[in-house]
Amino acid sequence: MNHRIKLFIGFLAFVAVVSVSSFFDVFSGVRAIFSEPAEPLPPLADDSDHDGLPDSEESYWGVDFQNPDTDSDGFLDGEEVASRHDPAIPGPGDSLVDMNLTQKVADLALGGLVEGSLKLSNANFESSVDNLTASVMDEGLASFFPNIDLSQIKTSQSIKENEDAYFQQIDVVLEKFVKALRQEADEINSKLGLIDNGGMANPKFIAYFISQKELFDSIAEEGMQIVVPADWSNEHLALIGYILQLSEVNEALAQGKDDPVRAAMGFNLFVSMLGDLPKVIESFLKN
Repeated sequence: MNHRIKLFIGFLAFVAVVSVSSFFDVFSGVRAIFSEPAEPLPPLADDSDHDGLPDSEESYWGVDFQNPDTDSDGFLDGEEVASRHDPAIPGPGDSLVDMNLTQKVADLALGGLVEGSLKLSNANFESSVDNLTASVMDEGLASFFPNIDLSQIKTSQSIKENEDAYFQQIDVVLEKFVKALRQEADEINSKLGLIDNGGMANPKFIAYFISQKELFDSIAEEGMQIVVPADWSNEHLALIGYILQLSEVNEALAQGKDDPVRAAMGFNLFVSMLGDLPKVIESFLKN
């Protein structure tokens, strides 16, 4: 494995610390929600139909708080929301992949005020806020996990000849990937500085993160074309998934003017992913 990749691993921790500080200087209003890991919540108290969706969210989704499967498609309303599907519309055309998290926060807050759970006078106000925050975070994080078409992954016998060919090809992909990630880690603070001039609607800000998304997409696509020895399929899928997650992160930042909540989550995920990189490529470093 290329020595530069190994050196880059040690560089990531420093970048992560500096980047977090810079980003949340800009997004101080979002910091309280997204800078700390969410604490596990107790079971939801206000879920009349026991479908996993709090009563305070039922009005937002337009579903019946007394019917656990409003659209009668065989899945509980809460299960559908958790899997990014609309609980009011029967499948298969009910995907919520393009949901705007910022709009959802506003809609849920308004729904909670109307329903009463988010009124300051409500005895359960704090737990209602926690439930809303956890719901948005869970759904937001799920939106960054890519759907990989496993039929595109070609596998071969796990024999030395095939493994040697695989490592030769994956090494090229890893070099391109690490180069792209290091460049973004180096540049991200200056790119966040563009927000001072026009916010996240700054054309240069948008163009940069769109170009990064396209770059990671192309690297992932190159990796998908490699024939993978069967014994390495799990590691290979983890690597491709990691690269595509970075693509999603960059897309979220590029769309930050329309969905700043998801952009904030995307950057927070970017920082945590820098720390996860050694685990993702650990197996490849041994070969």
